[in-house]
Amino acid sequence: MGKIQVQSIQGFKSWVSRNSELTIIAMLVAIYLFIGNYFAWQQAFVGMVANVSGGSDPYFNYYIIQQIIATGHLLTYTQALNYPIGSGNPRNPFFHELIVFVAEILSPILGVKTAAYYAFMEFDAVFGALLIIPVYLLAKDVFGKKVGLISAFVYALIPSDLSSGVLTDGRMHTPELIFAFFAIYFFEKAMRMSSKERIIEKFTDIKSYYGSIIKYVKNNLLSTEYAIFGAISYGALMLSWQGAAYILAIIAIYIIIQLVFNLFINQNTGYVTFISVIFVSISFAMSYYYYYAANNAPSIWFIPPLFIGLGVIALSVLIGILGRKPWIISIPLLIIILGGLLAAVRFASPHIFNEIISGEGYFIKTRVYSTIAEAQSPLTAAPLLSSYLSEFGIGIFAMGMGGIIYMFYLAFKEKKDSIIFILVFSLVSIYMSFAAARFNVTAAPAYAIGTGALLMYILEILKLNRGSEQNSRKTMKQRRSAIKADIKWLQVILAVVISLGLVLPAGLSMISNGIPANNAEQVNKQIYNTLPSILRPYAFQANSTDYIGGTGLLITNNSSPLSSSLAWLSTQNTNVPLDQRPAYVSWWDYGFQELYQGRHPTVADDFQQSYQVAGQILLAENQSQIISLFAARLLEADYIAARNGQFSSHVNNTLVQYLGQNEANLILSIEQNPSMFSSWIGNNQSIYGTFIKDIGPVNSYFALIKGQLSSKYSTSTIVNLYQALEEETGYQISYIQIDHSLFPFSGNNPGIFYAPAYLTETPSVTSSSGEVIPTNYYSIQAVTSNGTYNVTSLPTNVQPIGYDITYTPAFYNTSIYRFMIGLPPSSVGHSNGIPGITFGQTTYSLQPAYNMSHFEIMYESIPYNPYKNYTAHPNAWTLIPLQKAYKYEKENKGTEIIFPPSYQITSSADPIVEYFPGAKLYGQITTQSGVPVDGAYVTLFDQYGIPHGYTRTNRNGFYNISAVPGNDTLFVTSGTFLQQYLSGTNTIKIFNVNVSMDQAERTDTTYNMTTGLPGYYIENNYKMNTTPISGLVNLYYQKGYYSNTSGDFISKQVVSGTVQLYNSSYNLTLTAPIINGQYSFRDLPAYSYSASVIVNGTTYSNVETLNITSSTSPVVYDLDVKLDTIFATMKTGGIPNSGYTITAKGDYTQTSAITNSSGGAILYVLPGQYNVFSGYKGYSSSIESVVFSALDQNQTVNLSTAASFGINRKSRWLFQLPQRYGAVEWKFKSIL
Repeated sequence: MGKIQVQSIQGFKSWVSRNSELTIIAMLVAIYLFIGNYFAWQQAFVGMVANVSGGSDPYFNYYIIQQIIATGHLLTYTQALNYPIGSGNPRNPFFHELIVFVAEILSPILGVKTAAYYAFMEFDAVFGALLIIPVYLLAKDVFGKKVGLISAFVYALIPSDLSSGVLTDGRMHTPELIFAFFAIYFFEKAMRMSSKERIIEKFTDIKSYYGSIIKYVKNNLLSTEYAIFGAISYGALMLSWQGAAYILAIIAIYIIIQLVFNLFINQNTGYVTFISVIFVSISFAMSYYYYYAANNAPSIWFIPPLFIGLGVIALSVLIGILGRKPWIISIPLLIIILGGLLAAVRFASPHIFNEIISGEGYFIKTRVYSTIAEAQSPLTAAPLLSSYLSEFGIGIFAMGMGGIIYMFYLAFKEKKDSIIFILVFSLVSIYMSFAAARFNVTAAPAYAIGTGALLMYILEILKLNRGSEQNSRKTMKQRRSAIKADIKWLQVILAVVISLGLVLPAGLSMISNGIPANNAEQVNKQIYNTLPSILRPYAFQANSTDYIGGTGLLITNNSSPLSSSLAWLSTQNTNVPLDQRPAYVSWWDYGFQELYQGRHPTVADDFQQSYQVAGQILLAENQSQIISLFAARLLEADYIAARNGQFSSHVNNTLVQYLGQNEANLILSIEQNPSMFSSWIGNNQSIYGTFIKDIGPVNSYFALIKGQLSSKYSTSTIVNLYQALEEETGYQISYIQIDHSLFPFSGNNPGIFYAPAYLTETPSVTSSSGEVIPTNYYSIQAVTSNGTYNVTSLPTNVQPIGYDITYTPAFYNTSIYRFMIGLPPSSVGHSNGIPGITFGQTTYSLQPAYNMSHFEIMYESIPYNPYKNYTAHPNAWTLIPLQKAYKYEKENKGTEIIFPPSYQITSSADPIVEYFPGAKLYGQITTQSGVPVDGAYVTLFDQYGIPHGYTRTNRNGFYNISAVPGNDTLFVTSGTFLQQYLSGTNTIKIFNVNVSMDQAERTDTTYNMTTGLPGYYIENNYKMNTTPISGLVNLYYQKGYYSNTSGDFISKQVVSGTVQLYNSSYNLTLTAPIINGQYSFRDLPAYSYSASVIVNGTTYSNVETLNITSSTSPVVYDLDVKLDTIFATMKTGGIPNSGYTITAKGDYTQTSAITNSSGGAILYVLPGQYNVFSGYKGYSSSIESVVFSALDQNQTVNLSTAASFGINRKSRWLFQLPQRYGAVEWKFKSIL
């Protein structure tokens, strides 16, 4: 090795030795960056299409960046959110514009869009690593260099930091926190370095103020600079994050505590006022222009924090004045003044007061925040607490809490401002993390610094720090020798405890958090193959996370079901700009993702805007209610845009045209003050729906409009009204999506169905585990070894082994059910459960929008195999969009399953349906001779075979039905109605109808030159063939016991009489005479008939059911009347009685027979109830009762004799037949 190389190495070692702190921090940053990037890199840049892991927020962040690049301006307003009302952009712009700035610098190399994507994906990881620096500086400034280094090391290990500061996160939490932590650090530094002398000696000497302040600044230049740095950091935070008030709240709490503390110890508070004024004035001056110029809700995000800042300054000044009085006087005065100020704020601005007190909904839970995962407290349920502990590591959590106790000890012992400050910061940060999971990452510095301080304290107690202090003055070689000599058993034990209790668990959790679930299987396989066999887990599976990755992020890419569905949506309506496309409705969680990926306006979004109307659409009970809610939304937007407390004139005229003046006035009144009508809802639940008593005004509005329209007007009228409102306002809502996570598939997996139910304020109960159960729609039962309990009444000492779910009828009417599954259990003979999932798994497939004439499934993921011989290629299956699958099916390309059984697709089913006013199919059904066919079923099936609705021909044979677009099929049927298919059993005619999108949307501008009707009217008439039928009529008598073959019956042809056919659906009765044993009908409509035979005044009802199909060919139906048979046996003491007369007596008929030598006789009767008995020479038998519900039945009767007295009755003979067991006499009862 050359001399120069040796000198370079020695020089580097010397530099490292002199700058050991910087080296260690740089190493920690590098390690963090490696873990935050390495495992996720493979997934992050596939397709360059925002493959993110931070939920929905990253999509909107990246959308903003794209808008800045495309337009050169910050996105301040868009109608694509909160459609059609529109929304400001509450996302503060600092980091979006910083990413664009970085992209512009890198654009010569990568191009601006590619560079922006890389910068966006990387920002959270980079700033997550850089957060180590302010944590180190803060801990070092308060507790010293060693605690700073330990805290930085511990912070780098905490999993919660990596959960947010990782490649692909995209939420910008860690970039925001860099300013937050630096604001905390600089403020603490300024407070610690400020001199504590009085700034102003006499408050009454106003002229001295300026000179005194200038003098104090000159004497405290360094602390002033730190105060300015802190203010700039907080001002930058306000330009980066709406939640910046979180930091201000910590500082305000500290200032109040410090002021009171100083008041008790009689210490001057002028320095607190001085630093506070600098901090508040500069930071709010920095952010003022943005909040007001961008109109970013300053009344919410700027004014309340400003009130906090000014209030703290005012309090500081007040205590500065009162502090010169004895505390026994000053403290009561202070309490009175503060109470008065709070009351004044409460009276003057309740909104600001509530914003300050509620902590933006995180601490005093609003209804919406109680459904947000990141707003939940880990103390509410054991799984959440376990997750909370895993976010920090149990060892770091315990040490951090111990460090808090140690800080209390130091605060009382040393009474230093910096100790009090770090204690307040730690307490508030940890409290906020317990209040809402959103703040876990902000609590990480508190746990890290607490752990570092406590650990150093333990080292000092155990005298294990002395050696390191002495070693710092020795050479490297001397240090190594000294360390070996100084190692004691206590040090070894402590090292093992720290390694096993802190470093190893937290380090493994940190690495696990950095491994995406997408490729965790691959990493685990590598670990498995590397380990010796003794360390391999038993029964390791390919998709296992036995080692690592079980807590990692999930990167959502274009292959995810929701992303695939939105990719399809982005291809629709591309002929118009985004803000002019039909809007999309789903739950608010999906708004940002839809806007970025689906490229359509969204009604509800992740700013929790318009979740009420979205929830009510998802839970609507029928399509009339859905369309009414669409109309209500358009009316709401028009009312807001008018800004005069009225609807615009053209919208008002539309309401009057379709609803009348009175209803138009009522709807305006509801719009103006829905709370005034909220009592209507509780008093008329069948009209407005079932809601809680204290329903809010927004949900009241939508419930009232929905109920008014859907209960008073036909679906056709509502459709026409909504179409007119679309034309007048220019707004349009068409798409509805049901993500599979919304669906309660089982008691163990109820999904998030509760969220729209809860936030639309329908009744609910909460189980002991905190689960919200919407009682309108289902109940959940806990299955235990001791029985089944409702989860709301589960005994505390009983452990569930599973959960069952019972749905209510209302659940099957919801849009969530009808657009996901479609077919209700009642249509297939079940009262509960889900067809194709809980029963009929191989029978029932998905039928989205079943029985909904104005909605059609447009997207669903369909299994596709490119091979016809798919069994030979089992690994070739993939999921493709429904419309592509349909195209392939028509092209006979590969194998498509449209639709698969429900249970096979539920984990990937994210259907999108579209609303259509519908083409108008109409026509007339008659017989060949022109006779109208009354009551025939006319059913529309879409191109996928899903029935969308039916109607019936009127007395003149006319029908009218709406049609969705596509290659539809119109079935004309009769017979027994089948609910599953919405049609009859007999097919009269099948029409193939191709409905264009223009026709279904009623935008077809052509006209029929013959009828003068618009092009979306499609006529289909049919003259149905009538069917001639004929046949023989026979009476059948059974010859022997239990014989049912043709050889065991005797038939007798009916020579004369009448055949009667009856159709109950149309109340149609037709008759034909029996001539020489034969009947016939000509021109019989293709219905289902019940056939009866009338002979000699006796009616044999419901002999057969005739299902007549449309055909010109003659059909033969022989009518066989098989009488009911009584097999009677007469015995005395077990000895057969022959020659006895056995009688079957009914209400209107009576028949008798003589027993044979075996004591047996056969009697033939009609359906009904009979008493069977016998009499012979003064003896009578027991009486037995028999019932026949229909023809062709038999029963056995055993009789025994007893003494009796008989009464003779007159009767007349009908006919007599020889029988095996004696003569048979059939007699009709005559009234004497």
